[in-house]
Amino acid sequence: ATAILAASSIVLSLIVSIPLGIFAASRPNSGRDYFSGGLSMLMMATPNFFVGLVFIYLFAIVFNILPSGGMYSSSGAHTFGDLMKHMILPCLVLSFQQIGGWVRHMRSSMLEVMQDDYIRTAKSKGLTKWKVIMKHALKNALMPVVTIIGVDFGYLMGGTILVETVFSMSGTGTLMITSIRNQ
Repeated sequence: ATAILAASSIVLSLIVSIPLGIFAASRPNSGRDYFSGGLSMLMMATPNFFVGLVFIYLFAIVFNILPSGGMYSSSGAHTFGDLMKHMILPCLVLSFQQIGGWVRHMRSSMLEVMQDDYIRTAKSKGLTKWKVIMKHALKNALMPVVTIIGVDFGYLMGGTILVETVFSMSGTGTLMITSIRNQ
């Protein structure tokens, strides 16, 4: 359960943070850049347990569209669809802080790469802005972000302990909490 949660959280964080970082860096010091910077700072500063409780309240109690905890429904059917339905909220909560940090890293990496000579050469050849970003700048801008992902993996595994506890999931985090309580 812990590995599934951590892997899906990394994938979700990458899918969301890389395009948002590129979008923010495409127009530095604009409204969207300031908005993305403020939103990512808010996401990084909000603790996982608080986000989990707010998401449970909104999506499980108020709107009643997602389950509030566990890995499977109490009906006894352990299907893949049921597992995915129960993993949405924990994955969102675990990805929340990661997305905020990785958007900031992607933005700063893109801004740094966009100042290089080969980018100016590509622009002078008449390529469009987005073609320059996607074809030339993105590969080099991803290198520092991939390094940060490797470093953050340990933090992510620690975050799963709290998320598994909040969402009543059985995994390594729950086993660790139980062993600490039982000494």
